[in-house]
Amino acid sequence: MTDYTSSNWHELDADNSGVSPNGIQGGHAPSTLAPTIRAIMGAAKRNYVRTNPFYTTTGAGNAFILTYEGAPEGYVEGERYTFFADRANTGAATLNINSLGAKAVIMPDDSALTASQIKANRVIEVVYDNGSFVLLGFIDQDVKLNGTTSANTLTLTTALAITSGGTGANTVAGARTALGLATVANTASASDLSTGTLADARLPTSMAGKTFTSGVTIGDGDLTDGEILLTLATDRAWTIRQRGDAASATLSFENTTAKSIGLSNDATYTAPNIVLTPSSVGASITVNGSTVWHAGNDGASSGLSADDVDGYHATDLYRDNAAFTSTGDLTISNGSPYVRLQDTTASAYDARVRLDANNLYFDGSSDGTNYAEVVRFELDTKASYFPSALHITTTSEALRLIGSTSTTDPYISFYQSTTRKAYIQYLDGTGNNNGLRLLNDVATGGDTALTLKNDGGTQGLEYQVNGTEYTVLHSGNIDTYDLAKYYTGSSATETVLPLGHIVMAHDGSLNVARNASHAIRIWSGDNNRYVASGSGTGASLSGTWRARGSNAEFDLVIFQRTA
Repeated sequence: MTDYTSSNWHELDADNSGVSPNGIQGGHAPSTLAPTIRAIMGAAKRNYVRTNPFYTTTGAGNAFILTYEGAPEGYVEGERYTFFADRANTGAATLNINSLGAKAVIMPDDSALTASQIKANRVIEVVYDNGSFVLLGFIDQDVKLNGTTSANTLTLTTALAITSGGTGANTVAGARTALGLATVANTASASDLSTGTLADARLPTSMAGKTFTSGVTIGDGDLTDGEILLTLATDRAWTIRQRGDAASATLSFENTTAKSIGLSNDATYTAPNIVLTPSSVGASITVNGSTVWHAGNDGASSGLSADDVDGYHATDLYRDNAAFTSTGDLTISNGSPYVRLQDTTASAYDARVRLDANNLYFDGSSDGTNYAEVVRFELDTKASYFPSALHITTTSEALRLIGSTSTTDPYISFYQSTTRKAYIQYLDGTGNNNGLRLLNDVATGGDTALTLKNDGGTQGLEYQVNGTEYTVLHSGNIDTYDLAKYYTGSSATETVLPLGHIVMAHDGSLNVARNASHAIRIWSGDNNRYVASGSGTGASLSGTWRARGSNAEFDLVIFQRTA
């Protein structure tokens, strides 16, 4: 099937000379006209239904599917598709035509679609470009303006409400009125206010960071720059109160020789709780009649015991500039308490001990801010965790596992995440599996284990597969088993060779059958040959020897000791 976008269709008429139906050649047979005409009609129809809204999408969510009766052979750069959308998009969307692959639908500026830029039952037109479908002619979609947009005249037929970001009017004068700026001149400058009064609602409730370069008067009186003058009439106090309540505090000035300032926690200013007396009369501070000591009035004859605090001497109290030893208990109580240890040495790590959700942590930090776990003790399960390597340096016993009772056997486990993979354990007893065991939990075909058995001896090493025990052979026990071996010596006259050893012997005319037994001798004439019994006068080899085959002349036979 061919389409307008196929490479075998050409723009120039003369180039369409391929074999029918991909072209029309001169001198063609009448039978070739029908396929060519059908191809032209099919291509024209397919192009028509793809560029006009005949089909409606399917799919779900933001994944749109378009299925044509005549499927495109592939996505072609610049090809357009027009269709009806069966639903609105809710975000970035894709389009998949006849299972050719889902491609992103994007705006002309390459940005992803936002919600409702594809609307249900509306005509959608896209063009395939550089691996994506670009949305075209989105007249019925939300308008997106990029860059600078300008107009000589913009007229709103309906005023935009103030609550929607507008002025609530179509004229400048109407906007000033709606915004409460009717008294401001056309320049819209607050400095043009010359008459009228600002209502309380137009004043800010607070003015942060303001500087007054001249006096501010509360009450009446003469000022100098930068002062705030609180003017007294017959009273000697300013009342500080909560709105709607009776006076709750009083700031008073005693206009006598002392000229002191007092602060009372009620409306009575004649007996203030805190009194500040100026330096001309002693510069004292009293609280409810008691003297407040400070750096200017302590020392001899002051009445202050500077060495004791609540009956304790300074050496009994914790100080940050001296070593401190306490025989009592120290309790730190809060949500996640910790103690930080800081080394002032350059590039040294800080440490902290932290309690959090039944876990006791020892953390380390290279910058004093970001801490990482070094050791964790799980207090409720009595488990310990080391997120990195544990190094133990000693010349004696480094690690001891002790069972809680005489019948318990502790072990060391190896885990990946939460899955145990292997463990090492010592088991009491003298039977199979009793001793020091190394077990692999995840071996193919069942668990495997090695056991150094408690009964010891040359049979003390045991191998187990899925519950079945096997003895491990080694140089100490291999001779107790009927196994094939080979001679490792160098004597040319050795007659006691191990089971399984193989020799080649001259047969002569005996013609020994395969696997038949026969006596073998050493050939006395040299150090090279073995011969079958009946030939030569050398010593016989010990054991039973069976033939394993001969050469074509039957004069050389391979023998193996089997018993």
